Amino acid sequence: MQVRVTRAGGLLLAEPDDFTRFSIGIEDDDEARARAELGKIARLQDGHAWVAEDAVRAMAPRAAEPDWQSGFGNMLAFASKKGWLDSENAIRAHIEKCSPADVPISGGQFRASMRNHAAGVAILATGTGDDRRGLTLSALSSVTADPPTLLACVNATSATHDAITRNGSFSVNLLNATHHDLALRFAGQRGVFGHTKFDGEAWSALRTGAPILKSALCAMDCQLQSHQRVGTHSVFIGTVVAVLEGGGDPLVNFQATMHALARHLPSSTA
Repeated sequence: MQVRVTRAGGLLLAEPDDFTRFSIGIEDDDEARARAELGKIARLQDGHAWVAEDAVRAMAPRAAEPDWQSGFGNMLAFASKKGWLDSENAIRAHIEKCSPADVPISGGQFRASMRNHAAGVAILATGTGDDRRGLTLSALSSVTADPPTLLACVNATSATHDAITRNGSFSVNLLNATHHDLALRFAGQRGVFGHTKFDGEAWSALRTGAPILKSALCAMDCQLQSHQRVGTHSVFIGTVVAVLEGGGDPLVNFQATMHALARHLPSSTA
């Protein structure tokens, strides 16, 4: 990862999931201004900077996620062994000049941009009984209506990912405004994991046996057709073989926050 001082005068964390390196990149030709900006999060010393650990966490989009915390912790442990971590948990980094073209857009920048894309919130689920697994996602899209097909993108490290490939089927349960807490539970933010995520809600099954949320805005039962690994995720293509229609106002994810979306805009009072 690299803390970059941009020509616009801001700070960003490039490649925040790369724990094999840590450096400072200065894009700004005005070195004095760049160093003043960098001084907000670091102590400058002889061509190096000691960057506050908390500042790095604050800039990392996935800082709250367990796998990111683990990777960052390993990086800090390595830095400590090398003497690159001081008593205040500041990390030593080399300062270098760089061009905006030196590093492609980071995953963090991409995620920040995509947060502007408002999307419906769904629970993707698979399996039966104690083997049920599921997660919350918004990375969902229709592919074609002939035959009815959709795609869902799932992190390859999740237990749900391997369960889908093992079961050959999954459901997509579109959530309504009453499901805010349920969405957080399936996102792993309520300390509940595995099949216990399904407790307290009414679930059924349609054709494939995948879990169907009875109170969903709409639930689609899908037979897995194919999947392909792309970076950290897999794209699952499923044929929709059955549908359960529900009701309510949709739950939408926008800027990393869930909102209830009214189905009708208020009439103008002008």
